[in-house]
Amino acid sequence: FKNPAKSDSVQPEDWTDVMRYSLGVIYQLDADVKLRTGIAFDQSPIKNKYLRTPRIADSNRTWLSFGVGYKITEDFDFDFAYTRIMTDSPAIEASDADTGAHVLKGKFDVAIDIVSMQLVWKY
Repeated sequence: FKNPAKSDSVQPEDWTDVMRYSLGVIYQLDADVKLRTGIAFDQSPIKNKYLRTPRIADSNRTWLSFGVGYKITEDFDFDFAYTRIMTDSPAIEASDADTGAHVLKGKFDVAIDIVSMQLVWKY
């Protein structure tokens, strides 16, 4: 059943192709411990504040990561890592796709911290 009074709403996003640049290093501290670190720069595919949506408050991102791997036994390793993703405060000036009226204007406060752990079983 289609409601004739309601038409589909289409939100243009007009994303662009982007690049991601990264560099990482692993240092073997001793026979059982590996230290890891890395940095990455992620470009945003969103061209400007007028094309940014509240669903995807994306902007350029810089990733800083640190980790340690520990060989528990010949069969088990344990890894721990922390990543901080930093962004500028992306601005938004979103408009209703149907009417063109501004419905959201401002800046997003984006902060991302990732902590991960894994136990690796080699069999």
